[in-house]
Amino acid sequence: MKRNILNNLDGWYAEGDVSCSYKAIEVGSSKWLILNLDYGPTDSMLAWAGNIIEQYSDYRVIIVTHAYLYRNGTTLDSTECYPASGDNYEFNDGDEIWNELVSKYKNISLVLSGHDPWDHIVCNQIEGDNGNTVTQMLINPQYMDKYYGETGMIALLFFSEDGKTMTVRYYSTIKEMYGSELSQFTITIE
Repeated sequence: MKRNILNNLDGWYAEGDVSCSYKAIEVGSSKWLILNLDYGPTDSMLAWAGNIIEQYSDYRVIIVTHAYLYRNGTTLDSTECYPASGDNYEFNDGDEIWNELVSKYKNISLVLSGHDPWDHIVCNQIEGDNGNTVTQMLINPQYMDKYYGETGMIALLFFSEDGKTMTVRYYSTIKEMYGSELSQFTITIE
């Protein structure tokens, strides 16, 4: 039996399109909103996301998007690694996503992104406009297979029961081993 992923979502920007969508979940006493943003979201997509985040103001927010963080830990701008905006300024890169959305909401805890190929998980924490700490991660092993053979890397995120710490493990499902020590860590999240 084939399941339709849309049945598991709570909403989306465009009817039936999962590229900008969200799901609210509760794990024990922790409430989380998982918000997916398209590659290079437009201003109207960012406004939509802000409205959803406001509707779920008592939830901690995890944003998942494609092009947001660069390998040096800064947000992507129009000059780095095939920007979403390119010559078309309708689309927003990491800088604009931070300035127009992520920095503005006190309940955003975590941003996960890819796009910039890098062998290690890049993680940083930065303070938002409301004094909250936002943890940001780049996870993109796409070139590892070129150098190491097939790896099937996945990032496993383990949250403590109280939601205050997150343990990260980077694991090769094909080689059945963990990646470098740089990509294995525990961090306090807000």
